[in-house]
Amino acid sequence: MRSSRIRRGLSMIAAVGLGVALTTTAQAATPDDMHYPAASVAYETFDIGSRGVQYTHVNGINNNGVIVGDYGDRQGQHGFVKDGESVSVINVPGAKRTILTSVNDAGTVVGVYVTAGSSIQHGFMQSASGEFTALDEPLAASTERRDYWGTVPEGINNAGVVVGYYFTTSPRGATCGDKPCDKTVSHGFSWNGDFTTYDPPDVSTEDNPRTGTRLFDINNDNVVVGSYLYLDSEQVGVTPGFRVLLSGEGFTTYIDPGFPANWCWSTTPSSINDSGTIAGLTVNGCGMSDLAWLLPAGDTTFATATEVDPPSSIYTEVCDINNTGVVVGSWTDSDGRAHGFIATPL
Repeated sequence: MRSSRIRRGLSMIAAVGLGVALTTTAQAATPDDMHYPAASVAYETFDIGSRGVQYTHVNGINNNGVIVGDYGDRQGQHGFVKDGESVSVINVPGAKRTILTSVNDAGTVVGVYVTAGSSIQHGFMQSASGEFTALDEPLAASTERRDYWGTVPEGINNAGVVVGYYFTTSPRGATCGDKPCDKTVSHGFSWNGDFTTYDPPDVSTEDNPRTGTRLFDINNDNVVVGSYLYLDSEQVGVTPGFRVLLSGEGFTTYIDPGFPANWCWSTTPSSINDSGTIAGLTVNGCGMSDLAWLLPAGDTTFATATEVDPPSSIYTEVCDINNTGVVVGSWTDSDGRAHGFIATPL
């Protein structure tokens, strides 16, 4: 598992993890030379201040202003909950890595942990009173062949519905046509006592290993946002974002028009609040660059998008937005250290 926020575009895993051959093409724009108007927000940096902390990520915020995330030190990766001035550390017993990804208004958190001696991601949910629920999709790959395999819960709403993604894979020696390949595929899921798989039509089938779906967030109207990878008519991988009702109705795609649609680039809606505002990022999976943005409800063309970019950041990732418009995420400084941030509307 990476020592950074779990959610990213699908392009890096699709291209590198699945052994896909890339064709280098000229790219018209990068996040370094294209920007949207600046979002009207005030930025606050948040770092876990303990000695020896190497990085801090803020991954989720609820409507009460409680934030969750993770930080790293020499002992491993640890989850945290910040409620006002109080910060509580959460480590799943026996885990070397614990990451909290989302929190609802009741204080129930979801996240991922990895046990010592393993590389498989396990999902979990924990109530404000400490009740622990394992969230491992039974269909998820559970061997040690890849450090990103397993089950990854990403969002939880006030009804306790959880969304995320899991990975399936093929036995060793599998082939794609006459060539060996790793048929690893990601699938979106929702959980409300039982797991339900969600993939857009013709996406993430075992017959096409170079595809995948991830769900990142769900609001209180059961609107879900995520990303998926598909192959176009010329067998070029395209990674758009989407929003859809949990029922499967109202499927809408999002592709940032300023960037090329190919293996490297992906449009990644990270979060959606109850008014329909989406916080997300355009990801260059072939290099460390993101363009973080806010997209008002109803805008599918990015005509009214605004940019989230804390001062001194060389790499910004937005992770969540609550109903008051407060945005949280992480930014990286010129020394390569990650910091959490909270962006409050002005």
